[in-house]
Amino acid sequence: MSRHIYLTGYRGTGKTTVAQRLSASIEMPWIDLDAEIVSVVGKTISDIFSESGEAAFRDWESDVLQRLADGPARIISLGGGAILRPTNRATVRQTGFCVWLDADAEQLEKRLMTDAASASQRPSLTGLSMLDEIRQVMNHRRPMYQEVADVRIDTGQLSVEQVAKRIEGLLPLDRN
Repeated sequence: MSRHIYLTGYRGTGKTTVAQRLSASIEMPWIDLDAEIVSVVGKTISDIFSESGEAAFRDWESDVLQRLADGPARIISLGGGAILRPTNRATVRQTGFCVWLDADAEQLEKRLMTDAASASQRPSLTGLSMLDEIRQVMNHRRPMYQEVADVRIDTGQLSVEQVAKRIEGLLPLDRN
């Protein structure tokens, strides 16, 4: 079975950017789960949520994750909520090495406020202010991130390059 490198964590922690950098560094292909869902479904994540609801999006997420997990080894940047379903956590644990990218809520709020794509592509999950939503959702997800992750890296004060280098140093030798 393929040995993937999964990057998980709340939105704004750097999963996609780090996946791109790590891919170039270790010469392993990467894919973003959310982008793959958009490609497969033919709709934005916001559209899927608004037209079909979160449960339908999570169904697509599980389906596409399983397809990727069954494929060749690569770096897979997970959506922040991909770990919500036990089956997804099991898939990640069984098919790869998982790095949890983390940062404090205030840092994430700053990053997300400056990321125009985040606001337009990612629906609010709670209707709360951005900072309150980050705190609430992170508190809910933290045990699931802990369950699935082989290692946690706080990206708050690190550059993308530093995060990628740390991951390189942590990778198991049997990843292929």
